[in-house]
Amino acid sequence: MIITQTPLRISFLGGGTDFPDYYKKHGGCVLTTAIDKYVYCTVKERFDKKIYVSYSIKEVVDNVGQLQH
Repeated sequence: MIITQTPLRISFLGGGTDFPDYYKKHGGCVLTTAIDKYVYCTVKERFDKKIYVSYSIKEVVDNVGQLQH
């Protein structure tokens, strides 16, 4: 089981231009900050070999390629 706690990031401008698919082609500039709120995510393999991911919604899939987020 993997449990993460990640500070919530807020983008003031340029959000998404810091992803490699974008900045390798176009460059990027982002103004962000993190606040004292967190995003939690739990990932575990179930007894039936499906993958269970829980954040603001729950996903149960056969392989990671089927995850929506």
